[in-house]
Amino acid sequence: MTVANFVMKWVGSLPHGDDPAEQSRGDDQILALQICLDLCLLTLLLHWSGSIENPFAIFYVFHMATSAISFRLQRAMMFGLLAVVLFGGTVLLEVSGVIPHYPLLLGKEHSGSQTWHSAIFVAGYLTAFTLALFGVIAFVSKVERRRVDAEHHANDHELLALSRERLARVGELSAGVAHSVRNPLHGALNCLSLIRSGPAGDDPDSQEALDLLSEGLSRIEIVTQRLLTYSGNRQLNRTLTDVNKLIQDSIAFIDPRLTRAQVTVQLNLGEIPEVLIDRDKISEIIINLMDNAVFACKEDGTVTVNTCIPSGSEEHILIEVIDTGEGIAPEHLRTVFDPLFTTKAVGEGSGLGLAVARRVVEEHGGKITLSSNLGEFTIIQVALPLNPDLSLSETES
Repeated sequence: MTVANFVMKWVGSLPHGDDPAEQSRGDDQILALQICLDLCLLTLLLHWSGSIENPFAIFYVFHMATSAISFRLQRAMMFGLLAVVLFGGTVLLEVSGVIPHYPLLLGKEHSGSQTWHSAIFVAGYLTAFTLALFGVIAFVSKVERRRVDAEHHANDHELLALSRERLARVGELSAGVAHSVRNPLHGALNCLSLIRSGPAGDDPDSQEALDLLSEGLSRIEIVTQRLLTYSGNRQLNRTLTDVNKLIQDSIAFIDPRLTRAQVTVQLNLGEIPEVLIDRDKISEIIINLMDNAVFACKEDGTVTVNTCIPSGSEEHILIEVIDTGEGIAPEHLRTVFDPLFTTKAVGEGSGLGLAVARRVVEEHGGKITLSSNLGEFTIIQVALPLNPDLSLSETES
């Protein structure tokens, strides 16, 4: 057992605590100590057995490869520098006569002594030795980095596959729940309509309660419809549609909500051609985006809706919804389109609106993007292709 192994065993027996990060640092320190001790022992052995005349100087390469695999490149280079200093320093001390060359010969004449005093030979050897060590470190570090990247890439693909499978199961469950809820829900809405048409509908107190009940049932209806839209595979019913007119009709549908919220709506509708789209699905997206914008503005805010054909592009139309609301935190920007994700309080949002919007837009071959500054504004852009047979991803490539 070498001294390095003994020290490693002794240090490894010391407690490292329960923190995995602390244990990892402790293991790195043990390995670093072992490499340093092995380099010192290898240098000593080479000195006693011929130094540069001993072919076992190649053993330094194994330590360099180990350090390149186990540590970052900068730290591995430090071990390479240590090996060069130890071995090169020993050789130079032997050349200068400070320490004896090949002590194991015990004063006997060595056959290679005629080459030993050649400065060119020594300089060339040490140069090749240094380049070999640092070359091994650089090569092994690059190979190890690519291996780690490939492993991370494989893990990402595996996580993505698991996520898609999980979402598929959630979609099936959501569709089942939505279908189960809709039947009794429609019955409740029909009963509510009958109650409104009866004597209770004329009572102001009852009318207020019926309004609250109607609003609650309508919310449930919207959520179940979004669940069915997200989890279903209904084919698009494309018709030539005036998008500007569709936006005006959709906003008129939620006008009472806008009035109650005291939000100003500005329409800047440019000249755009009719587009082949599923009118009902795009209308639902517009209403949902307006709902989110109004909710973000609270009171006295402004929601601006723009439509245009972007300059330099005649392949798609652009629908833009801008609000002057509270914005979205930077850490949430990457997950706003994930299903069931919402920044609203419990009971105020289902977390399906933007997920449904992205799915519908992508079914149309379009793209939806979001940008926001916290406390200032949020901008959502929906790009729909003029040619329904060509998605925007294909036109961009």
